[in-house]
Amino acid sequence: MNDDLYKFPRLYLSAPLNGGDIPLCDEHAHYIRNVLRKADGDCVRLFNGMDGEWLAQLFYEGKRGVIARTQKQVKQQPQRKRHVH
Repeated sequence: MNDDLYKFPRLYLSAPLNGGDIPLCDEHAHYIRNVLRKADGDCVRLFNGMDGEWLAQLFYEGKRGVIARTQKQVKQQPQRKRHVH
């Protein structure tokens, strides 16, 4: 399955990704439902620039709400190679 991870859309979130359920904001929920047309139970990849990349399953809540349930970390956050000052 790791070879097929690129098939899942990648979505940036500012929330911490440490496992569990993450309610998506209205803009992300609209994008997932209406632009990408993802169904209840589909998977996406989430990242925030701090906690690596996570595979998450989508669950619809009502007419507009979307919850992303993180399943597992698929990539570690790369270490900075250069010191920025």
